[in-house]
Amino acid sequence: MSDKKLQGTLNFFTGTILVLTVILGSGLLILPGIVYRMIGDSAIYTWIVCSIFSIPLLLVMIELGRIHQSAGGIAYYAKIAFGRYLEVLVFVFLLGAIAFGLPSIAMTGGLYLSSIKVLPNAAFSYSIFIVVGSAFLASRKSQSIPKIVKLVGGSVLFLLILILLIFLTTIAFTESPAIQVTNAKDLSLSVILQPFMLVFFSFTGWEIASHLAEDFKNPRRDYPLAIALSFLIVCVLYIGSAYLVQEQRISDFGSTAMNSVGERLFGSVASYPISLLAYSLVFANIFGAVSAIARLVYYMASRQYLPSYLGRLTHGTPVNAIFAVALVLILNICLAEWGVIDIQQMFSIAGQNFLILYLIASLCLFRLSKSTYSRVIALLVGVPSVYILIKYSTAPVYILSLLAVTQITYQMQKGGNRE
Repeated sequence: MSDKKLQGTLNFFTGTILVLTVILGSGLLILPGIVYRMIGDSAIYTWIVCSIFSIPLLLVMIELGRIHQSAGGIAYYAKIAFGRYLEVLVFVFLLGAIAFGLPSIAMTGGLYLSSIKVLPNAAFSYSIFIVVGSAFLASRKSQSIPKIVKLVGGSVLFLLILILLIFLTTIAFTESPAIQVTNAKDLSLSVILQPFMLVFFSFTGWEIASHLAEDFKNPRRDYPLAIALSFLIVCVLYIGSAYLVQEQRISDFGSTAMNSVGERLFGSVASYPISLLAYSLVFANIFGAVSAIARLVYYMASRQYLPSYLGRLTHGTPVNAIFAVALVLILNICLAEWGVIDIQQMFSIAGQNFLILYLIASLCLFRLSKSTYSRVIALLVGVPSVYILIKYSTAPVYILSLLAVTQITYQMQKGGNRE
């Protein structure tokens, strides 16, 4: 059965949970350890700076999503603000970010589960299963998605918050070494911003969630509320997890920093429930992200930039697009397994791409909105984004290659009707 329009099935509660599953993942599991290893006791400030920097980004996405609901997300905003070239540019950069970001998250889940050694050397297989299983659930009938969200996302988020509260409470009532806060005079903005692209990846996902706006029953009311509440929860969880890692002096690179926190507080037995929870969290994260990105692929196929079969709906769900996204993720997991690229590079490249997308979103809001409020928000995003990209960008050759792909794609389709 093929349908012609996405069906709105999400309310405020299920929408918030789905947005959280899109956002939460590596920021809780691997990055606190990496960042602490890089800059020591200044690490907590990087997380705080990223939280503050993300507020205007969030407001930009809320304003655009509230006024313009579309499965195209930022690509749609770019089209109506600046035309088809920017639409293609957003599509290419977002897929570039997803192609590296989501596989790195899936690999994090695989590493966590393999750390309890149920099966030897199984991290790769666990990572692949996350992608395949997520795609299978995301391809269900649109009416089934709210139930899946509650089951997969709701239960995992509840357990995650519970474990973090147990960790923090345990530290408060034990003789654990107190966190060493860097003296204000010793703080350096350059040091704090050094791992910015890594940490910023943890605060991305709302631009992906923008593709879900059309799936809300009442998008003008519930979409902004879901985005705002999810942001508050995410900030508390990220800063809390960064505090735990830093307070316990954990600098594990092997994607299992939270395991180390649990083992130090409760012994080796703690690694089992934490690893299972981490794997479940990543599964929920990939499920939400694949569901959202498939909407963008569906949108671009309906605009004839991709093969038409990717723009077909089955029972209100873009099934073909979902499995196409899954295949891309599996390919890049294989490339990482073969040593072509490492997980830290994948996080940095994805974070950089997302920052470029937020910059474009801010330009769209500035162009589309007439209100002073919206334009001020757009400037608060645009100006710092340009500075950070110039100062701390990575992989310039990769950016140039994406620009080349954009130009080729645009020229190939230029003669067609895309309106």
